Amino acid sequence: MAAHLHFRLKEPEAAERGALQALALCEEFGTPALAAVCRATLGRAMADLGGAAEGVALLRDAAKVLDERVTRLSITENLSWLAEALALDGKINDALGVTEDALRATPNGLVNRPEAFRIRGTCG
Repeated sequence: MAAHLHFRLKEPEAAERGALQALALCEEFGTPALAAVCRATLGRAMADLGGAAEGVALLRDAAKVLDERVTRLSITENLSWLAEALALDGKINDALGVTEDALRATPNGLVNRPEAFRIRGTCG
């Protein structure tokens, strides 16, 4: 997804625009799993742009939908993003707790663990 790429490139404005466009298409065509991914990207971008509280809400919703209805493959990344958004919102203890949840979520899924450790280090 282009919005995800823009976020990774540290372009939160472009990530926000792309996620909003993709979310509108997901809602139009009825794809709840992809809509949850879009909400996660949107929430993380919004947190970088000063809307941490709203970003946290979007990230919590996305993590719940993906965990309950779709897949746990990206749960470590989504929880890590939630932790960052919580830290940006000044909720450091909550961020540290969510980071620990991210590290426990998929102990054998190693691809996103380094990022979770990085986030834990910046929060603590």
